Amino acid sequence: MHGRAGAHTVGMRPKLRPDVPLPGQESVWDYPRPPRIEPTTERVLIALGGEIILDTQDAARVLETSHPPDRVAVYAGRMDYCEVDGERVLPQAGGFYGGWITGRVAGPFKGEPGTLGW
Repeated sequence: MHGRAGAHTVGMRPKLRPDVPLPGQESVWDYPRPPRIEPTTERVLIALGGEIILDTQDAARVLETSHPPDRVAVYAGRMDYCEVDGERVLPQAGGFYGGWITGRVAGPFKGEPGTLGW
């Protein structure tokens, strides 16, 4: 992963500064609001209770400004693990959001401490 919460302060109000995407990445700050749903053929694998409960290449990504995609409406943090094209995902912080963080996306991501007002 790369840097988190790229914010600096101007007076008392923090100003958000999105991370610069690396080659092959997309910035969650370029995602639309309202959200857009798009199909993906990436292999999505989900394990729960020691069993693979999903293995598909027919999933969808929900793209919304400042949020990592939520691939199949499953909270990654509540599963044993989730993968996208062989990469184990990190769940979006905060417990409220369901985004899946992979090396493909650049943040900062909503859900980290201090991001409530974004």
